[in-house]
Amino acid sequence: MLRRALALSSLSGLLLVASFPQLDLAVLAWFGLVPFFLALRNLEPPQAFLAGGLFGLLFFCGTLSWVTGSLQVYGRLPFITASLVTLLLCAYCALFPALAGAIMARIGWKRPVLFMIAAPSVWTALELARASVLSGFPWALLGYSQYRFLPLVQTAQFAGVYGISFLIVLVNAATALFLLDRKRFAPLIASAAILGAITAFGAVAMNRATPDLNGRPLRISVIQGNIDQDTKWDPLYQSLVIGTYHRLTEQALQEKPDLLLWPETSTPFYFGAREGDDARYSADLRAFIASLQTPLLAGSASYERKPDRTYVLRNAAFLLDRGGATGAVYYKIHLVPFGEYVPLRSLLFFAGKMVRTADDFQPGTEYTIM
Repeated sequence: MLRRALALSSLSGLLLVASFPQLDLAVLAWFGLVPFFLALRNLEPPQAFLAGGLFGLLFFCGTLSWVTGSLQVYGRLPFITASLVTLLLCAYCALFPALAGAIMARIGWKRPVLFMIAAPSVWTALELARASVLSGFPWALLGYSQYRFLPLVQTAQFAGVYGISFLIVLVNAATALFLLDRKRFAPLIASAAILGAITAFGAVAMNRATPDLNGRPLRISVIQGNIDQDTKWDPLYQSLVIGTYHRLTEQALQEKPDLLLWPETSTPFYFGAREGDDARYSADLRAFIASLQTPLLAGSASYERKPDRTYVLRNAAFLLDRGGATGAVYYKIHLVPFGEYVPLRSLLFFAGKMVRTADDFQPGTEYTIM
């Protein structure tokens, strides 16, 4: 029985991997959990924990395999070491579906309708936990698999990606219930109706124009320079990176946008600095935006200098008005572990070199409405 359950759980892990990039077969997410749910039917919680752990390990190894390359390139770790660190990260993430399996097995199929409600609730709660514990690691959340299904994801404005995950698991649980007892088709119909209603709402929302203060549709141009990380911060390529964004922005002006949008940390300098080359590049950017007479929302690294001459590094988003002046600033609150800071640095001392800066970025404390 356990061997069959492990095989079904493995199948679910592989199906969900295929629903994410690179294969990007998003439709598989809507029934990818069904084998895992069927496997839990006759398992005790410890066995279900093992099955969930295997499912999670395969899923995260498939969706987080890129971490190995990042550790090699940016952390300068040998391939074997980088692979072991990635495996450790995947094993940690697998604890959450393992716990989900144990809880669902405890609930059991004796009251199937209760299982159908509990399964998405438990799954979503554990996704929230994974996104919060130790500052959180919210990669490969199930709802992200539907990023191309635009009518559906409009509901994220109310429930975030977790609402999408909840709906996916709800449909999977209803499908598993139907496969166990063909007479129980009502939950499947109900979940399909909920999915249809949410999709219809999204389609209507997408067709409604969002007016600006003048009562006309708001037009935003998104600029993506696609600059390699190693190139962006290389002084030899600094002018090239800046020139790329200037050129793409000038091309976007042909569409007469109301707002220009550059990506996170798009500038290859510390915007807002008051000294050195960073100050000069910051002034040049302000002058460039003033010449375009179009507001810009851009991500940039920045820093604050304290009275004791120490620096506080920030990952920020700056809104520049038509004249190039700073209208608002947001400091990123939820930083990326091992990318912008090292959690448990005293324990994970070997990981310090994975952060490119000399010190960790510091999180912001306030949400900014621009």
